[in-house]
Amino acid sequence: MKNTLTILMLIISMSVAAQGKKEKFNPQKFQAELETRIIEEANLTQQEAAKFIPVYREMSKKQHHLYKQLKSYRRLDNADEDAYKKAIVSTDDIEVKLKKIQQQYHQKFLNILPASKVYNILRIEQRFHRQEFSKKISREHPNR
Repeated sequence: MKNTLTILMLIISMSVAAQGKKEKFNPQKFQAELETRIIEEANLTQQEAAKFIPVYREMSKKQHHLYKQLKSYRRLDNADEDAYKKAIVSTDDIEVKLKKIQQQYHQKFLNILPASKVYNILRIEQRFHRQEFSKKISREHPNR
């Protein structure tokens, strides 16, 4: 009876510990899932995917660098007015750079794929990001 109770307590504690662990964000897994979704849902041929995906990765890499910079301006608790002003101006500059990168790469995409496929890819990408964000929120706040 004592062994059964010990085993039951061990199982319960392992279950609680497993539920309490947060799944760490894996950028490579995220990118791979996004690319797979794009290839499948946009119905890219192997040749199209072989041309498109390297250019898409190049764009993502450039954007990632800027997103990291943006992240540094998100938390300015108890900063002075100059720090807030610098954050606003810098954030605006970064967002303009991001938009220029998008514009530049969208043109490259249009040189690789028909406009209808590029349009669908952009929608697929937006939907994927929204779904992943929703999953993250529901994991962090399960009662929502």
